[in-house]
Amino acid sequence: MNINETTNVQPTDTFTSVSVVKTSPGTHPVMGKGRLARRYAAFLAIVVGSVLTAAGLTACSAPKSPPALTIAVTGTSSEPAPALSPALIKTVTTHALNALNPGDGVVTVVVQGRQPVKVDLTPMRGDQVETNATTATRDISAKLPALLRAMDAGAATPGLDTLGVLDQAIQVTPTGGTIDLITSGISTINPTDLDKAGAWETNPTTFINRIDPAGIPNGTGHTISINGLGYANPGGKQPSADTATRTALDTLWSGICHKTGAACTITDGPVGTTATTATNIVPVVTFPDLSTPCVATTIAINTDTAFAPGSAQLTAAADTQLAPIAAMLKTCPTGMRINATGHTATVPGEGNGITLSQARATAVLNRLTQLGAPASTIGAATGDGNITDQPVNNMPAGHYDENLAKRNRVVDLTLAQ
Repeated sequence: MNINETTNVQPTDTFTSVSVVKTSPGTHPVMGKGRLARRYAAFLAIVVGSVLTAAGLTACSAPKSPPALTIAVTGTSSEPAPALSPALIKTVTTHALNALNPGDGVVTVVVQGRQPVKVDLTPMRGDQVETNATTATRDISAKLPALLRAMDAGAATPGLDTLGVLDQAIQVTPTGGTIDLITSGISTINPTDLDKAGAWETNPTTFINRIDPAGIPNGTGHTISINGLGYANPGGKQPSADTATRTALDTLWSGICHKTGAACTITDGPVGTTATTATNIVPVVTFPDLSTPCVATTIAINTDTAFAPGSAQLTAAADTQLAPIAAMLKTCPTGMRINATGHTATVPGEGNGITLSQARATAVLNRLTQLGAPASTIGAATGDGNITDQPVNNMPAGHYDENLAKRNRVVDLTLAQ
């Protein structure tokens, strides 16, 4: 279990205490009575006012303890061992540095099938919160191994229950708190059992809409970050998701998260890269293999990686997604054709995106031909922009959400006879 180097973080709220010694009126304990005492009193008032202003305090407001923070981990045998990434270290360090009272820096850890554990990262000097940022950061860093041990307890129940762990995290996190969920998202427990869900990868939005709303927890007032989607235990039986499947997982869990009513973000990339010591039993979820014989399907091409921003010029990375598709098209029987439909995100002030999405759809089909796909399998290119059939709404409540916008920047390839 490795802990990455601590990110340099400064507290957002700093409170400096000022002791006031009571004396008889007009008398300063050092200066005594007279003009010097009055000048000192005026000077002290200015200094105290400056300190309170710098700390964000006024006569009408009091400092607030940081919102609750929960780290939720599925932690199964089919996933990498949990890790403290630089981003997560920054999150927990900032949380603890903002502590005003003993216990404010507590982080609650939820692991699948286990009782929540509280790890107190509050930096202390005796029985008081440490206010020196350098000393406090050093104290917090020394407590991180205990946090990682709690995260690495390993799932105690069979299967991989992403929604169940999220539900438990919401229950133990007060409104206004933040939840960092670490999971591959390759769930095997109802109502999100991907092992029995059929072709969920081709239309994750339809899968989301089939979930009974009563089975989705209420996360209103929470902030949820989901990390590690699609990444499996290195060397384990569960394969990691390819690019298209990770995109589908992102869409799936982003959609479910938003249905909880929480403010949600998806962070791409693995959280851990080492083998886990968890031993629970998890069914293997298989993903479509685009190199197998041709079958009717819809494949989402992530344009954030396939194209430069605002461009219809394919990047070199696009071939990672397109080459297997071109190879698969060579196996298609007569009459099978692949059509491309481009989509764009809704960005205030940037129009409907139809021209760009059309150009990108055309570029994808042209590249498939260049990669060896038979001309007879290449169909039509259309551009829907942000007008119709967006995978997700990236303007919830009228506010632009970049993480959701990424899910809308796709070219859908539909293969049918």
